[in-house]
Amino acid sequence: MIISPVKVPVIPYFNTQQAQILHKNLLTLPYQNDRAEFSFTGIFESSNVPIRLEQAQEHSGIHCPNCGVAMLSKHDYDCIVKKAMNSSNAGQLVNIIENNKKFVPKRFLQIFEDIESLQNCEQMSIPEFREEMRKISYYKKRQVTHGVRDYLREYAQNFDAEKREKALENVDKIRTKQIYQVQKDLIMNFVKDLNLNTEQTNQVLANTLKPLFDANGYCMLFNYSKATEVPQDYYGVFIIQRIFYPSISQITPISKYPVHKNLSNNNVLVCQNCYQNQSKNVFWKTDNYSELKDNIKAYLTDISYLMGTGKMEPSSDYLKAFSSISSKISKQRIIFTPSEIIGIQNMQRAVKRHERFIPIEQTQVDIPCAECGSVMLPHLKRKEIEKELKQCSTPYEYSQVLEKNMKYIGKNYRVLANIFLDIVKDNPNISNEKFIKKFLKKEAHYSDKAVENALRTFFSNRSYVADNYPPQCLEIYDTFSKRLLKYVSHGNFNDYDVPALYNACLKDLDMKNYPVKPIYILMRNLKTISYKHLCATLDNKYNFNDKDSIYTILFHLFKSNVATVDHLIAEVKGGEGDKYNLIGLCKSCNRTKSQKNVYNWYLENKHLEPNLKKQLRIVDKMAKSGQIEGYDDWAKTIAQKVYEQTYGKLDLREDFK
Repeated sequence: MIISPVKVPVIPYFNTQQAQILHKNLLTLPYQNDRAEFSFTGIFESSNVPIRLEQAQEHSGIHCPNCGVAMLSKHDYDCIVKKAMNSSNAGQLVNIIENNKKFVPKRFLQIFEDIESLQNCEQMSIPEFREEMRKISYYKKRQVTHGVRDYLREYAQNFDAEKREKALENVDKIRTKQIYQVQKDLIMNFVKDLNLNTEQTNQVLANTLKPLFDANGYCMLFNYSKATEVPQDYYGVFIIQRIFYPSISQITPISKYPVHKNLSNNNVLVCQNCYQNQSKNVFWKTDNYSELKDNIKAYLTDISYLMGTGKMEPSSDYLKAFSSISSKISKQRIIFTPSEIIGIQNMQRAVKRHERFIPIEQTQVDIPCAECGSVMLPHLKRKEIEKELKQCSTPYEYSQVLEKNMKYIGKNYRVLANIFLDIVKDNPNISNEKFIKKFLKKEAHYSDKAVENALRTFFSNRSYVADNYPPQCLEIYDTFSKRLLKYVSHGNFNDYDVPALYNACLKDLDMKNYPVKPIYILMRNLKTISYKHLCATLDNKYNFNDKDSIYTILFHLFKSNVATVDHLIAEVKGGEGDKYNLIGLCKSCNRTKSQKNVYNWYLENKHLEPNLKKQLRIVDKMAKSGQIEGYDDWAKTIAQKVYEQTYGKLDLREDFK
């Protein structure tokens, strides 16, 4: 289901995914999932809070909003070049390139494939390495040049003989040894001789100039016009400079149109290559607006993260300006999703909430959720799964991806995954429409039964409350029960809206002074059932990510078990923000824990002790074996805090002395 484009006020957008982290000054890319379409209307006015992009220039890893490459700060570029100066063989040079792969422009990425094709590359001297790569790059440039000439000759066959003959004279002049500008001039003459219209011209240029530009640039990495004058000791430095110099960040206007010229936030960081090749009026030079939008999203993600971490002065107005200007100058061809728009408002706060927690970032060891015990899904692995899901089109194909990654489906959501697999198993060739009908019917039956069982269990506890709680608690229990029966019997919970249920049934009840455990347990169970139900909800209220309905279901099933970090003691209750107050919870359990104190969290979760202990043991083992750094005393500290916060009821200290 795709949401139809609608008009909304000019507000910023952002991806609501867990905040990204700076690691050794390098930012990591979030993944983009959203499919719904929104466009901007209105006019953005100049802001009084201008962006200070020179602060962002001090950090490497911000992604160029035009080409998408991770950009380098001048300082980090100099550090990379300095390492190249100290390299004595090709192996060390290759390590520098591979360790900084994210900063290599896309047109140079073939270098990794070519390096892999070289035998004994590590044993070569740098001059030998340069000579081998020069041969490979020249051969590839020759292949591209021949391919372009063949394309132009074939294209010219569609025109009359007189035009064709004159145009082919230019094609025959194209040579491998020529620089790009000469080849470009000959192709432009070809276009002129054939008298092509705008559409035809764009088609020809797209199929010729970019391949030639990339091939020439790659060849130039290893070819020097005055190579004999360059000391061989500097060959490695020249290679590194030519690879990474295009990725240095530069500041340029977003829009050069007069109407935007004087806006205080009309600036953007782009890589050196895009800075030199930007168009006349805007910082981009592309017709691929889909790719451009993704690159802009990545750029704003990184800028927003820096603002949230305090590495840049906050300027939400900049995010508004960028969104508004980009939308207008692209004539609405750059559009943003509802979740992106809403998310940007919360991003800077989200950064502060989601501190770095190394155990759930790594992908080598399965980390269980401290509450439910499910194997949590790392964000990098989630990105891989989503990529696989996007390539599926039938229920059977989707089921193969689900089955292969079943361990990443949370225990609370395994029942929905089994319903999915059972339907496909019984009907391997089922159509998408019939599958959705069957799945929703089975899910509805399951949810109804789950609610019925939760209510039956709750109402059976009245005698327990009467025997073990003070009279005030029994009075609260009875009042709540009457409200609950009325609310459910009138069908008000058919939408599984838990907050509405809270407001209707708990209003004016003094649960703070007279807590009733069965009520807490019931509300928690209903909350869990509600989240499960929302995984299969396909209406616009909850679904911003659908490639199609089946994709949406699996997207939410995996999303529910994504690894997140949570404060053991909530910050609002005095908890610290360092790793010694952080634990790993799946997204679902993180929601239900919320700001509960550790004691109540323990009382409400009968499986908490073995699952929390398992997470502590695994992380402790990883720390002591050297798989992660800085966590040698983490498990011991968490165990002590849990002991204190549960008043001695949950004691895990013996395992981590």
